[in-house]
Amino acid sequence: MKFSDPCLAGLLVVAMTVGGTGDGVPDSLSVVQALIDAERAGNLDAAVGLFADDAFIVNVTGRKTAGKEQLRWFINTEIWMREDFRLHNLQVAGDRVSWVEPATAAFYKNIGVAPVQFAFEATVLNGKIASIIAHLPASEIARVGAACTAQAKEPLLYGRPCSEFVQLVQAHTRRLVRR
Repeated sequence: MKFSDPCLAGLLVVAMTVGGTGDGVPDSLSVVQALIDAERAGNLDAAVGLFADDAFIVNVTGRKTAGKEQLRWFINTEIWMREDFRLHNLQVAGDRVSWVEPATAAFYKNIGVAPVQFAFEATVLNGKIASIIAHLPASEIARVGAACTAQAKEPLLYGRPCSEFVQLVQAHTRRLVRR
């Protein structure tokens, strides 16, 4: 296999030598760790290269992002906005890797709930990320919702009322719990 990006090649070689399935395919955790390492290094090409051609990401409100160009935009935004590149409460079950990341964005700081713990689950197939699905645990939704209603004027999150954000994340989390 030949790679046009030497950084991607290096990350995959590291992933394959650190942990693999024995058939030359890196294990799920190694691929997710390579993604985090690429994001931490600001290497957008390497990060995007770890995703399958038909991969998708679902954010905490349930919005799906798919296609290489949209994933590129999403991951670039993630690299730019992210403060912490560590994975917490890491769990691996075959092709699935789950973790928690704290979000300390200004909005969460302004309403007094930072950090907010976002939960993620990646599915890795044949050494490529097939999907990443994020959600807010019910306890975090409750904290954000209570903080929003405690404000004298309802705050906006990405141009929408906080109550709308809370409704979206509640609906998305409920759908995930039912699956």
